Amino acid sequence: MAALGASTTITSRSRGLQEHVVVSGDTIYSGALVGLGVGITPGYLVPWGTGDGTTAEIAFLGLAIITVFDTDSDVLDYAIVGDGTETCPVDTSGMWIKGLTDGTAISIASVGLPVFSPDDNPADITITNTGAVDPVGTLMKLLSDSDDTFDCCLFTPNEAYSMRNRTGL
Repeated sequence: MAALGASTTITSRSRGLQEHVVVSGDTIYSGALVGLGVGITPGYLVPWGTGDGTTAEIAFLGLAIITVFDTDSDVLDYAIVGDGTETCPVDTSGMWIKGLTDGTAISIASVGLPVFSPDDNPADITITNTGAVDPVGTLMKLLSDSDDTFDCCLFTPNEAYSMRNRTGL
C-alpha cells in the first residue's frame, strides 16, 4: 500500500468506552469495577473480585457505565444481568474517582502508590494490598491525612496489564 496523499475516513470508536459481553448469571451494576475473565470465564465481562480475585482470573478493565432514564429524566439505579449475549458499556479511559476514604493511615507519602479493591465497589478502594488482587489504579491526591481521604485514578486496561506483570506489589 502507498502512503496517504490525501485525507481519508476511518471507521473507528473512542478507546475510552468499550462494550463487552457479561458472563451468564453475573450481575453488573452501574458504577461497578469490572474486568475480563481470564482463567474462569475467558473473554466475558465480570464484576471485579469474581472468583478468588487473583491475577490468573480477572484482568482489570474499568468502570461499568450504565445509564437509563425514566420518563421524568431521572437516572435510575440500573444493572445488567448477564445471559451470555447481553453487553455492558465500560469506561476504560482511566477516570478519576474522588473523595475516597481509607481506613488505614495515609499521608502525603502515599501519593503515587497503587490502590486495590477486594470487590466491585469503588468505595472499597484502599492502598492496602491484600495480595489477592491486582491494583486498579493510583492514589493521585491526598485530600486529608487526618480523615484518610483521597482521589485516585483508575488504570486503563494497558496500564493494568503492565502492572499485573510486575512483581513486588
